Amino acid sequence: MRVAICMDSSGGGEALAPLLRQFQREFCISVETELFVGGDALLTELMGYDLILLDGDLPDCLEVGRRLRERGDGCRIILFARDSRSALLGYAIHPEGFLPKPVSYQHLRSALERCRSCWQGEAGTVAITVNRVEVRILWSDIEYIEVRGRTLTIHGRYGTVDSRMSMAQMAAQLEGAPFLMCHRSCLVNLFRVREWERDQLLLDSGASVPVSTDRRERVKEHWRRFLADNPIWAEKAQISDGNS
Repeated sequence: MRVAICMDSSGGGEALAPLLRQFQREFCISVETELFVGGDALLTELMGYDLILLDGDLPDCLEVGRRLRERGDGCRIILFARDSRSALLGYAIHPEGFLPKPVSYQHLRSALERCRSCWQGEAGTVAITVNRVEVRILWSDIEYIEVRGRTLTIHGRYGTVDSRMSMAQMAAQLEGAPFLMCHRSCLVNLFRVREWERDQLLLDSGASVPVSTDRRERVKEHWRRFLADNPIWAEKAQISDGNS
């Protein structure tokens, strides 16, 4: 996904860049970012961007937005500003969303989720066969995967899906994805974990997955490394000392 950030100064763009990198890691996509200081700099570019983050505090913001729409490139625009009244003015350029400054990761993530068509074609997927039909599911839409008997069940954004695949086959497809085998019968998406306890991981949805005794120390270390590698995301996560 190619993203252009158009602002009145380079400092603001430098603040947005790590948020976009965090989104890239969570959703397993490639994000190419370019910063433009001022609307004229952006409008002289040949474009080809999937998404434009446009500073609503630019004096010529609405004019820049109108001219972008007139070019007909089909790119998505997300407007952000200090003054919430800019959200109303933004209707003139039909933005995909409005973000208040300073932009938080949670707000940016929600806006980018609404722009899925920009990036979902590049995201990692797993392929499973359901009733002889191959279905592809985005890595980021999976919460956890469990095996019971001969049935593998994927729990995620759109409910549950059952398959006759083995856990080994599924794990092979998730190579490079942010998943952890916390139990021999369970793979969990670390970006859906909100708290680690001694014998379980608590998830966004309120569900929990088991941590087997023989994997406990490995899970604890992996989880702590994961939080250290994703400090922006980790602000809303918790970790216990494992003795509760």
